[in-house]
Amino acid sequence: DYAIAQAFLEFRSASTYEARGESMAADIAGGLQPDKVKRFRQAVLDLRKSPKLGDELYDRMGAVYARILPGYDPSLKSVPGAVYFVIGNEKQFVAYEGYLKSTLGPDTQLYRLYPRDFWIPLKISH
Repeated sequence: DYAIAQAFLEFRSASTYEARGESMAADIAGGLQPDKVKRFRQAVLDLRKSPKLGDELYDRMGAVYARILPGYDPSLKSVPGAVYFVIGNEKQFVAYEGYLKSTLGPDTQLYRLYPRDFWIPLKISH
């Protein structure tokens, strides 16, 4: 049910009249017609009736996770165009880097970025 519910997350009822109208106009301009949305959502609801849906989703999960979680499938070394990042403290970085080295190879390195890496230096006039 959780996976099915994800197809219905976008709703406009809480938006203002103007925002709903603008969103609908943008959808139509972008080629997303209301009947297409309705067909998609009905197809998702029809899938829900399949007794094997949970098994099918579970069987696909590993391949999807492997593309977004480095090290999940060591045979998948990289995904073209992918940029990965993690947010955490040093203890988590050390543990994750150790995991990556054990699954992807000892040369794997997890680069750390800190907020100070993005600070704009203050220019002081003398």
